[in-house]
Amino acid sequence: MYMGSSPGNFAQLSYLDHFRGELYRDFADPIGISARALVEGLFGIHPDLLAGTLEIVPGFPTSWEYASMEHRDITVDFKRQGNIDRYIIEPAFQKEVKLLFRTKARRQDARITVNGKEISWHCNPKAVGQPEIAFSVDPADAYDIRIQWIGNKPAMASYDSIAIIHESFEVRRSSGEITDLRDPQHLLHETNLNKDRLSAEIMDNPGSHAFFLKMKQGKLEWWQPVDIELRPAEQLTVSKAQPPNKLRFAIQNNTQEVVDGSVHIIVGQDTLQQMLTIPARASSNSITVNSAGLLPGSNNVRVQLPNGEYLEKIITNWKIDAVLLQDGQQWDFVDLSDRFNEQVTQIFKNRYYEPRPDAPTLQLPLQGIGNWTHPKVQPEIDDSGLRQRAGAKGRFSLENDIPFKTPGLSEGPNILFVSRWENYPNQVKLPLNGHARHMYLLMAGSTNFMQSRLENGTVIVSYKDGSRETLSLRNPTTWWPIERDYYTDQYAFHSEFQIPFRLHLKTGRAYRKFDNYTSIDGVTSRAIEGGAATILDLPLDETKNLSTLQIKAKANDVIIGLMSITLLRN
Repeated sequence: MYMGSSPGNFAQLSYLDHFRGELYRDFADPIGISARALVEGLFGIHPDLLAGTLEIVPGFPTSWEYASMEHRDITVDFKRQGNIDRYIIEPAFQKEVKLLFRTKARRQDARITVNGKEISWHCNPKAVGQPEIAFSVDPADAYDIRIQWIGNKPAMASYDSIAIIHESFEVRRSSGEITDLRDPQHLLHETNLNKDRLSAEIMDNPGSHAFFLKMKQGKLEWWQPVDIELRPAEQLTVSKAQPPNKLRFAIQNNTQEVVDGSVHIIVGQDTLQQMLTIPARASSNSITVNSAGLLPGSNNVRVQLPNGEYLEKIITNWKIDAVLLQDGQQWDFVDLSDRFNEQVTQIFKNRYYEPRPDAPTLQLPLQGIGNWTHPKVQPEIDDSGLRQRAGAKGRFSLENDIPFKTPGLSEGPNILFVSRWENYPNQVKLPLNGHARHMYLLMAGSTNFMQSRLENGTVIVSYKDGSRETLSLRNPTTWWPIERDYYTDQYAFHSEFQIPFRLHLKTGRAYRKFDNYTSIDGVTSRAIEGGAATILDLPLDETKNLSTLQIKAKANDVIIGLMSITLLRN
């Protein structure tokens, strides 16, 4: 509004938009939401003329001392001086309205006058976050409201915002009392609640959570959210930026105690020992592992702490150059030749009719790519380079020595598709056998904006004892569209995972950073001519006997394709 190319104007897209810039001044979308944010949110004006009421719920920041707005239907003027808030409200609607006023309580008591007459108020018992007072006034031409705040400020409960899983957690009050508890996420166990404090054990559910305490202070009552981040006592923290041919991580100590002593780091078949001192609520210095047993992609790291407990995490690093097979190790291919159900080049040449919404909607074009303004885009997928590289033997190796088996010079099917589209099965199960340390997969398929930040599909490896390993195919971290690369800048377009290796189908060349993007009109400026497959991997438990590999399509409008499976066996 202030810094755009048309000052004072609400554009649909901001000048900060990386791709589109500032566009669409003729669209009402931003005007509508901005007007509502200003009128209903900031000034809190909610008229209901059918009911004959005007509700005012100001949403001003607590630091503001004045604000005013003039509109043909209403004028609101707010000024604050010390402990006195003054509102002058002049409605000009076509009918008289009764004023319903509600505001956050600055103190535990208040004296209120409207047009010089003192009135009573009541507390809003449903208030969340801060206490609120409310009152109503009969219709008038104007309302001169003066609120004199009296007494102490509402006392918020104090607590540590970081809670340790399975340990005791406490919330305390300095004044007033706690009268009730609501725990909708079932975080608390063995709860002890009285008017001054709450103590409980935190359940095992890492991440950001909240529960609510009912507070009472003087005439005020309200629900205070207790926002906490649940963490294990210690955890491995990993930066996405990994060094070449090494793994780097740190140990975060989330407790109030110092971690001091010898730690054992287990990567592959190597065990390293290191002395560490980690202060309370702090992180260790970076730990770098340089092991001959590292593999490109995902590496399982286990750390034994001085107290004997283990931390475990998979660290992904595709910058590991080569796989050096140790004595007794070998590559083994899972034969997919009789399971392939399509040529990869056919992905956008089909027509995808069902399932479709049974109501008008901006749905995906029939060929499985495009949008409502560009319904006829037709990316050309060309796998000639891959077939040529595989050659008569039907095999090729990446630059880091990982081999794959795929049909070479023939023109037959070379991919197994699963999808929620009726064209293909929505899941398949393949037999596996023996033991393996690692699995590498060559995969290709489709996804789009509607499937961003959610699970598009899954790869599930089951063992004969019933346990399993799962690789979640998520856009944009582990599932990439065949026709393009994602744009990432770590701001608006953020990915917390390392960019995987991709295989340019037209040249057969593997890459982590493409250097010759083209465009698909109205769809992307980071198109890959001929398309690209993605190399993914999954660490396995080599002590267990393999049973099956299952590929599932989870999201609508997505096609998941499997081209090759390679196992690293002992």
